[in-house]
Amino acid sequence: MDENLIQKLIDLVQTTAPKLWEIAVRQVYAQNIIDTIVSVLFLIFLLFSLYFCLHVKEEYPDEEKKGYLYLDSELIFWIWVWGILLDIISTTIIIYNICAVASRLYNPNYYAIEILMNLVK
Repeated sequence: MDENLIQKLIDLVQTTAPKLWEIAVRQVYAQNIIDTIVSVLFLIFLLFSLYFCLHVKEEYPDEEKKGYLYLDSELIFWIWVWGILLDIISTTIIIYNICAVASRLYNPNYYAIEILMNLVK
């Protein structure tokens, strides 16, 4: 009876292993797509933040230039501080995601094995 169960288990593993491998490799590519989308969103945020910080002015001219936002100096200081901080964080996330996507595209089999190993744990 035990030998019969072991043989059934061996047959099951032989039939499901290629399917699991295919699913794991597909998951690697899905993660690449997700990380690329996140990087693009953070890049849009980074560009918007830089545009906003560069178009904030302190002085009040007689005629306001089109496209500039005029605020007091303390608020401008905090806009720049938070803008720079968020830009550094965004840049870090973008660089990390680009490196992760590049490594997973170069060697998807390694990350597929990692996914399968995490299923076993």
